[in-house]
Amino acid sequence: MKSLRRPLFTALLLLLLVSACASEPSEEQQASSPPLDTDIPASPTVAEATLINTAPASTEAAVEVEAGSILIALSDHKPMVFIPAGSFLMGAADSDANADDDEKPQHSVDIDAFWMDQFEVSNAEYFNCVESGDCRAPAEIDSAGFAYAIASGSANAPVVNVSWDDAGDYCAWADKRLPTEAEWEKAARGEDERVYPWGTDPDAQNKAWFCNECIFSRENPEVLDDFSGPVPVGSFSDGQSPYGIEDLAGNVWEWVQDWYAGETYAELNQVNPEGPAEGDFRVVRGGSWTSPSTYLRSSYRQARGQASNWIDVGFRCVMADDRDALVPIAQITPFPTIEVPTSIPSSGDESDNNGNQNNAVGGAMIGACQGLEEGDACSFNLGSRQLDGVCAFIDNGSNPDVFACDTQ
Repeated sequence: MKSLRRPLFTALLLLLLVSACASEPSEEQQASSPPLDTDIPASPTVAEATLINTAPASTEAAVEVEAGSILIALSDHKPMVFIPAGSFLMGAADSDANADDDEKPQHSVDIDAFWMDQFEVSNAEYFNCVESGDCRAPAEIDSAGFAYAIASGSANAPVVNVSWDDAGDYCAWADKRLPTEAEWEKAARGEDERVYPWGTDPDAQNKAWFCNECIFSRENPEVLDDFSGPVPVGSFSDGQSPYGIEDLAGNVWEWVQDWYAGETYAELNQVNPEGPAEGDFRVVRGGSWTSPSTYLRSSYRQARGQASNWIDVGFRCVMADDRDALVPIAQITPFPTIEVPTSIPSSGDESDNNGNQNNAVGGAMIGACQGLEEGDACSFNLGSRQLDGVCAFIDNGSNPDVFACDTQ
């Protein structure tokens, strides 16, 4: 096995809205970093709120979908992207000089249709599961001694310091599961043999959050090159996969379902492979903000201990093609404002830096009507889609009505 290296729901839906997220990194993203709030609250409490509305607004016929279609999961209101059934070439080509032995041989894999979260699970989303009692809080300190507070400055950033089991618990809570290696790689590279999610061009500048030359220190992380933490999900739309999935390269590594083995690809022409039956390590994919660009290749694999947790490892979930579990955005009612934690306790500090944070879809729908009156036209974006509506007071169940952009 190759040596292990130390590269190193906010919402229940995450959009590419600049106003809802921190500023997108500039072209000099490898030389500067987004500011992080490292104050640590005494407790990661989440205000009581109706977090999930599982009743669709209508009983319309199932929506027709195609590759890259986006629907909303009823379980956690995250946008999910449709990946169609079919085969693709998994692993690195012989011509890839950067490939390791465990990425070969390249082989054909046939995969059933599935849905994948468009964005990685964020700090805010994960703490909804923590509040429910179904998930543990992220580890205060990761397996190498780095504090969660370093990476928790944005509720919209992907959650880290979670083990493979923690990631699986969240996915189960959301009626989903972790992707297999094969599902993850197909989502990242499609069926045209691309090396990176965006294509074959190795230039990752403005396509991913990564670091070619990082120096790491637990004592003074704020003064060192690029060791700044993950950025809000969806900050690098130019790096999305052929299906429109974001952040499959860089930002944070992602846990997948499989055990790691160096000879995983020895069996050719596989159908829905799930990897070895057992092993010593689990697989992470995609590279992180601490990784060199060669780790961003969609075939690159790395092994991590199942119980370990890392400052640069997060996850996203998948589900089978179950249309009863998914609805169009127009059938989702925005949630009220909820409090979300940006970090977890690590000492006796009694300060509290919890802030109010709308889930991104609710926030966008509400923001679209700021300064407008009831009945005025409004619009907002969901990824690359513009949704039009009328400003209205929307029924929010047992909570107060919300003045927002009604798309129905």
